[in-house]
Amino acid sequence: MSKLLVTYFQKKYKPILETVFRRFENYARKCNAVFEAYEIPEESLDPQMDKFFHVADSLPNYDQYLIIDIDILIRHDSPNIFDIVGNRVGLYNEGGTFLNSYGHNSEDELARWVSVAQIIKLCNLAPVAMQKTGEWGNPFFYFNSGVVVFSAKHLDIYSGFSASERSLINKHSKEVQCSEQALVNYSVYKLGYPVVSLPACFNQMCYNRCSDYLDTSYFLHFAGMSLEDKLVKMQEEDTKWGNWGY
Repeated sequence: MSKLLVTYFQKKYKPILETVFRRFENYARKCNAVFEAYEIPEESLDPQMDKFFHVADSLPNYDQYLIIDIDILIRHDSPNIFDIVGNRVGLYNEGGTFLNSYGHNSEDELARWVSVAQIIKLCNLAPVAMQKTGEWGNPFFYFNSGVVVFSAKHLDIYSGFSASERSLINKHSKEVQCSEQALVNYSVYKLGYPVVSLPACFNQMCYNRCSDYLDTSYFLHFAGMSLEDKLVKMQEEDTKWGNWGY
């Protein structure tokens, strides 16, 4: 099967681009995939939507895709995520982390639910059934879009919007927190494709790291940090992994 690893970047990430691209290229070779990076102009009015609709309209034809954020480092010994997901959709459910043995963060659940509800209302999208809160055995599902794996038949996660819906999305996207991510979640709920809920090691973010995260993470995601801190920390973590043979 043909595979494509895709990322999107802006010039403001220049200090870490060589580092990230090197790791993405190594991983693509390991997975027998092609690596492509697309630049979003600095003057873009909405980089999130530029990314979303580029995926919808402009990717070349492949059997499987991995869409990955530029602020992620991939460890050299990471398993093949394409094989793990197979003919399904693979995403990390950050919503499930809001209920754990230490407590229940219902405010973060509500914020994610509201983002999807807002984009439905503002853009006149068909309603979807999405739970507002999680419980043990029935987690709250809200997926992080920093790592998305899917096959060619799932491309309508990004492309399944009418011209009028796209017009409204472009008009209102800045009114919605993490609008691109909200749209991915909306599509996953609406389309009902089988989802592989990826373990945190394939999208390990800052807010839920444990003290041994460098040992237990394969995809290290620096979302939620300022750009300045992100650039510094990514270089530091890359060096640490490099010294360990990762």
